[in-house]
Amino acid sequence: MPKYELIAIEQLIEPEIAAREGMDETKLAELCESVKEIGYIHPLAVVLADQGKGSAEGRARSRSAAGKRHAPVRYEIVDGHRRYKCGIMLSHKVMPCLIFDDPETAKQAVKLHANLFREDLSIAEEAAFIADLIEKYDYTEEQLCRAVRQKASWINERLGLLRGNMDVFRALQERKINLAVAKQLNRVKDEAHTKYLLSLAVEGGATALTVSQWVSEFLRPKPSQPAGDALAPGASVPETAPTPGAVCFLCGKEDNPYSMEYVWIHPWEKQMLLAQIARAANVQPSQLAASES
Repeated sequence: MPKYELIAIEQLIEPEIAAREGMDETKLAELCESVKEIGYIHPLAVVLADQGKGSAEGRARSRSAAGKRHAPVRYEIVDGHRRYKCGIMLSHKVMPCLIFDDPETAKQAVKLHANLFREDLSIAEEAAFIADLIEKYDYTEEQLCRAVRQKASWINERLGLLRGNMDVFRALQERKINLAVAKQLNRVKDEAHTKYLLSLAVEGGATALTVSQWVSEFLRPKPSQPAGDALAPGASVPETAPTPGAVCFLCGKEDNPYSMEYVWIHPWEKQMLLAQIARAANVQPSQLAASES
């Protein structure tokens, strides 16, 4: 876990590579104006100068500092070079810094942090980055909350997606469903039924409220079958004649009534199915409904 400190600006050393790169003076001036108004939103990422790779100046200064009893420790900047330049231009005495043990860890942390706060990041991607932070840095919950600047409930909500159904997670990642729908679908522990409800939600653009009704209906305890109705082991289901005037609810026809099957279906699922068929056939759902009568 990096350590946060306010470090005297004269103790900071510019990164060798970044120091050779030109900076847009106009954008640098704009950044200075922003810093004057609201301060530093993100601290610099630094390492001890003798840990920096490729900074001969940093190592030389560190060795020189080590030879003096009261010489200040030097830190090499890994991320935040432009902010450091602003600090010099604004005559700031100290800079907010996160001190890392090694440059590679610092670079990875900066990369993850930048990715986590991208505006176009999906909720599934947020979950993946949080899991990556935990794996790479072994954060406690408190440290993780500070790192991503969110409450524990926000973090646990996203990590719960990774523990849920992977088909649901992929649909969320591809932005086919939203977080509220994903949370409802993950209430179902039957994988096949989850996949079925997910397909309905994606194809029909169902809201979280609708999906919640589907899930609640599925999870509702089913009445047990009376003991007298149970079939003996190995016995076949007796065939019964179809009800006179049986009509297929999809095609509206009476032909081949003996080939028809009873299918138990909820009214709202039947309506959704008819709507999907109507769209495919380029007709109004009312025309299909009329064929049933």
